[in-house]
Amino acid sequence: MTSSADSPAQAAPGPSYTHRARLFRLRVALMALPAILGMAYQSWIAPRLGSGHARRTRHAIPRALSAAFLRLNGIRSRLDGAEHLAATSGRPRLLMVNHNSRFDGYILMALMDMPFKAFWSNTAHITTEHFGLVSKVGRVFDLYFVHDKSDKRLTLAEFRRAEKYLAQGETLSVFPEGTFSSDGQVRGFGSSCVGLAMRAGAVIVPVVMADSELTFERPSGHGEPKVVRLRVLPPVLTEGLGRQDIARVTAELEASMNSQLREMHAERLCQ
Repeated sequence: MTSSADSPAQAAPGPSYTHRARLFRLRVALMALPAILGMAYQSWIAPRLGSGHARRTRHAIPRALSAAFLRLNGIRSRLDGAEHLAATSGRPRLLMVNHNSRFDGYILMALMDMPFKAFWSNTAHITTEHFGLVSKVGRVFDLYFVHDKSDKRLTLAEFRRAEKYLAQGETLSVFPEGTFSSDGQVRGFGSSCVGLAMRAGAVIVPVVMADSELTFERPSGHGEPKVVRLRVLPPVLTEGLGRQDIARVTAELEASMNSQLREMHAERLCQ
């Protein structure tokens, strides 16, 4: 299944984590005014300027808010392999992204220049730590489907809505590990994401995120800013594939993303 920024079960407890959590909450609070202004614009002004304008601002405003939030936290990010996104533009597209940190969703939103929706888990920090404003932004800008880990029936209904959304030629992002891994490695993928892409006739675009765990879950102790790198890998086509191929494709995606992540970690160590 999918998730977004699950609660940090692997993060070490204690004063250092508590301090980071308090700083995170403070910086979310500092974003309240621009977020409220952005939501007001989208709700009342953008519709008056035409449906095309409202569609553009539905992505542009959350992207600008995410970029500002990252700057506030001293986080820089870089995207490589954008040509693979350009090559799949206009097609149903599933972005499969490894999950290392609570910042991953914000980083993805800030770097992607095309509209997309994501799956947000009901065990994400947004829910468990009661960041109601972030949830409100997600609803106003229609940014997410909900993966309810306590209700399989509701999650199945959301998957059906996501499949319909994808089949219309849209882009959907998922964290197929189902939680995040603060050791910087790719954990086991759930196969439901590959099945979703196949049913919707979507191309799968693997996106490897390196070093985001150093921003919060496992800080290096060398201070900020941190540089998080995203690398888009060649797309995987799903035409002609069936249920018998889901496990194989899932395993191949996990292996290729893990290999790329190890390579990216080695590159950082050599710098």
